[in-house]
Amino acid sequence: MASVRKLTVADAAAFRDLRLAGLVDEPRAFSADWSEEVQHDRDWFAARIASSAIFAIADDVGSLLAITGLSIPTNPKQRHRGHIWGVYVRPEARSRGLATALLAAAIAAARGRVEVLHLGVGTYNDAARRCYRAAGFIETGFEPRALRIGDDYFDEVTMTLRLA
Repeated sequence: MASVRKLTVADAAAFRDLRLAGLVDEPRAFSADWSEEVQHDRDWFAARIASSAIFAIADDVGSLLAITGLSIPTNPKQRHRGHIWGVYVRPEARSRGLATALLAAAIAAARGRVEVLHLGVGTYNDAARRCYRAAGFIETGFEPRALRIGDDYFDEVTMTLRLA
């Protein structure tokens, strides 16, 4: 398996491509919407990389296969908690442990910086929930109708990992 690396602003175009692919492939897995994010240019994605820790795994020729983000608020009342966001693995690269490796990298980056990590996951997404549970996350909340896509609603579970 290829190694996990932290993206830099030089990766903005590749990050944009994979992020948009994820929003098309799994729209119910993200609160972001493709029709809005596709309007953002490379510089917007570069700023996103600069403001978060975004981890990726690429194939042998450098094409991104999987990504996830870690954000830590700057607000003094919230900077003790981090947020895992945007976990996505291309369909052809699934079931190879990539999400697990990305999650481990994000958790390692958060250790010593935050006391707790949070994430949200659709209740329908059993594979992701198993992955997060295996990493030590526990379900701490439930939000009915967290997302609406057309006439369909999707519930979400909040999961938490205590680091300190």
